[in-house]
Amino acid sequence: MGRVHGATDTKLEGRQVAVKTLVLPDVAPDMKEQLTERFKREPEILALIKHKHVVEVLDHGCDADGTLYLVTELLEGDNLNQHLHARGEPFSIDHAADLALELCAGVQACHAAGVIHRDLKPDNVFLVKAQTGSGLEVKIIDFGLAKGQHAQRLTRAGIVPGTIRFFSPEQAAGEEASEQSDQYSIALCLYFCLTGHEPYDQLQGNPLELINAISSSAFPRPRTYRELPESLEAIVLRAMHREPAQRFPSVRDLGRALWPFAGAAHQDLWRTEYGPDTESSEAREEAGPNSWWHRLLRRRR
Repeated sequence: MGRVHGATDTKLEGRQVAVKTLVLPDVAPDMKEQLTERFKREPEILALIKHKHVVEVLDHGCDADGTLYLVTELLEGDNLNQHLHARGEPFSIDHAADLALELCAGVQACHAAGVIHRDLKPDNVFLVKAQTGSGLEVKIIDFGLAKGQHAQRLTRAGIVPGTIRFFSPEQAAGEEASEQSDQYSIALCLYFCLTGHEPYDQLQGNPLELINAISSSAFPRPRTYRELPESLEAIVLRAMHREPAQRFPSVRDLGRALWPFAGAAHQDLWRTEYGPDTESSEAREEAGPNSWWHRLLRRRR
């Protein structure tokens, strides 16, 4: 539904930007209307999120011939899917954990703004050059299917937006995506980084079997493909649990679990957010009504 061009911003000293324009496919009028509304909503959603690991929107509007456009920062690099296939082998454990922590931080910022991405997948995780850690930095892109907390519903009942092979089990069952669905998608991307395989890549040619497999979480364990710490595999499997309630309470808690596996630079970078001294959601729940967390909540009310 879109075409992206590199461009020069002539008003700001030649800054290089990306311009995405809406290209409507040959579909029914009501579908064209829905795609148009989604394109218009994307910059509104991105404007709610200000985070270094989420692509920045700079401008949007409609040009003289009626073409809708969206201007964002220009990202130079490859998406996770392209990068890993060009690499030809999985990432090291610390490299994969570094990228997963950045992805957790970006998604956490989305959730804090009341936004659910709903279409997180390797194609929508862009890797740009960075000065620290692995030399790569995550940027979450393509919010065309994202949903804001107070946004009008655009999808007809019974239709689940997204790419089937990256659905969470609840999406495969036709249910609405939630924050836990985004968590599942982060873990799926981590699975891909660690193994070089998508969980259901052996079923991509058979949609019915694919949906059934996702619904029952019938995918090979990560250690099927390479030797990994059992504790790391357990984190991936928990975040990809068939039941959303059995996953980590939040994306932040997933990040806390992954922090020990990151490289030294990323452990230092994310210590205050995910380090061993931070308190998990589960710990806050177990602490009871007299914990510092609950006292803070009462003061805020």
